[in-house]
Amino acid sequence: MPKAHYDSHQLDDLVLQMMETELGGEQVYRTALTCAVNPDLKKEWESYLEETLTHQDVVRSLCDTLGLDPDAQSPSRAVVKHIGESLVKAMLLAKQGGNPAAAQLVACECVVHAETKDHANWELLGKVAEVATAAMVLGLPGPGKVPTGWLGTPLAASTRDVAEQFQL
Repeated sequence: MPKAHYDSHQLDDLVLQMMETELGGEQVYRTALTCAVNPDLKKEWESYLEETLTHQDVVRSLCDTLGLDPDAQSPSRAVVKHIGESLVKAMLLAKQGGNPAAAQLVACECVVHAETKDHANWELLGKVAEVATAAMVLGLPGPGKVPTGWLGTPLAASTRDVAEQFQL
């Protein structure tokens, strides 16, 4: 059974990472679209780009709700930004190779990397929401009751690892 605690500072950091993931995701999809040679793949990525733009609005709204500046920086957000920029650079490098099929394959791999982080963010946010809701319903201690320590550590290898770091 999950622990009914979460750290509000860690939640803030997660939301800032989510903002950066969505901003970087936009650039990943825009670049991937320039690599797409398959029309069906291009159409799929166009729809994912639109979804990413919607997610940006959702996360901005979440920032407003939490009283966060959506442009605020943190060490972990800088890491997320670096990874997104690296994915874009990898696709541009592949395009320079002159083989459109190979560049499309690299773009596919980069999209998978970006989507993995995006899905982990949303899954973790859902887990935090469950704990926060359970805490409110059961009258359990709220945010700030969990020892800190996650910030400044490398990103976890899986959502389960992240959930354990949040002590969910």
